[in-house]
Amino acid sequence: MRTRSESDLTMRLLAAGQVHLGVGEETPLSDGDMSVREALAALKTAQVEGDRVVCWADLHHDAFRAAANEGRLFWRTAALHRALLEEHDDAHGTELAATAEAVARAYGDLRLAAEALHQHPNTVRYRLRKAKDVLGMPDSPDREFAFLLGLVYLDYTNPLLQP
Repeated sequence: MRTRSESDLTMRLLAAGQVHLGVGEETPLSDGDMSVREALAALKTAQVEGDRVVCWADLHHDAFRAAANEGRLFWRTAALHRALLEEHDDAHGTELAATAEAVARAYGDLRLAAEALHQHPNTVRYRLRKAKDVLGMPDSPDREFAFLLGLVYLDYTNPLLQP
């Protein structure tokens, strides 16, 4: 639920003319820096997508991507997992990293990932089994592994970071 002050501020700024507006969540003064970061991420979304107003709460996946961007340990861990797949690809001539990224982009939908890769879904399944082995997760359920890949490729799937 939007606060009255947020609605009032938004209406006043929109009345000023053609603007792009990013709105962070209302927070205690001690967390003001976080609200500013939220507003800046929302503003970038508004500019990229051509929207006049974007609120932090409306960003959904992109809000988590922006929040994760603050964590160096998160990104180092994601980079490590990508490197393991890429090193295996280089050593064995496979395409596990590209397949893992396609699955992450498709939110675990193997049919969509296969279409994006111009491969048969069974090829994608085979590659994912190999990727599970490389990452030391051979018994991991497919849904759990797809979730992990979503985290590993979080910055790669961010539409705000695409050229």
